[in-house]
Amino acid sequence: MTNEKQTGPAMAGADEATADEKASGLAEQVRHDHGGEDDEAAADDLRERTAQTDEADRS
Repeated sequence: MTNEKQTGPAMAGADEATADEKASGLAEQVRHDHGGEDDEAAADDLRERTAQTDEADRS
């Protein structure tokens, strides 16, 4: 296991996920990546990842 943060979908079909499924997946990734860190850092990262996902969806 590495300490690198995931930067893209890990599972096939992720691009076809609904908005709710994507939000749930992002939240799960952030919980995993920020385990043991303060909630504010996780919240900031979740906001950033959500914005990136929204931007990618518009492309």
